[in-house]
Amino acid sequence: MSGILKAPWQVGLAVAATFLVAADYIGQALIHLALISENDSLEQARQAGIVHMVHEYDSVLGVFMIDDISARVFFAVGAGLLIMGVFLWVGAFRGGVRGILTVPLVVSLLRGIIPLALSFDPANGLDLPGLVEAEFNNVIALIAALLLWGKAGKKWVAMGAKKKWDQD
Repeated sequence: MSGILKAPWQVGLAVAATFLVAADYIGQALIHLALISENDSLEQARQAGIVHMVHEYDSVLGVFMIDDISARVFFAVGAGLLIMGVFLWVGAFRGGVRGILTVPLVVSLLRGIIPLALSFDPANGLDLPGLVEAEFNNVIALIAALLLWGKAGKKWVAMGAKKKWDQD
């Protein structure tokens, strides 16, 4: 029987929330990759917004570098969260996954505060609804991961410490 079927509901919620945030990160990476290949007029409007926010990147090369680095970081974080979700799903490395998963979710929540605050000014050209949605997803995922630190989550981790990887 699968490890997720033996787990308390908190684990299932954490798995779903982790997959949701991982999909959001991978989607953001794909968006940044698409921005690299956009046509010139859209790129010029985007470059003007970035120049307004960060004066050092006033060339198209700087904009491409931002999108390239952003895509790489978003893919890495998304893949890491996806792996953590799979480990939760199968019940592997329970104590470690619980701890490692909590840290990036806290960082994800905190990293979104500054862009969210900047998005209230239309001159910055940031997507307010998109940032609100991302922060909402991060809050839900963090709450789900913190539920793993409760009584049922601790019992689940202790149960996994006595069994092998396949949980049979």
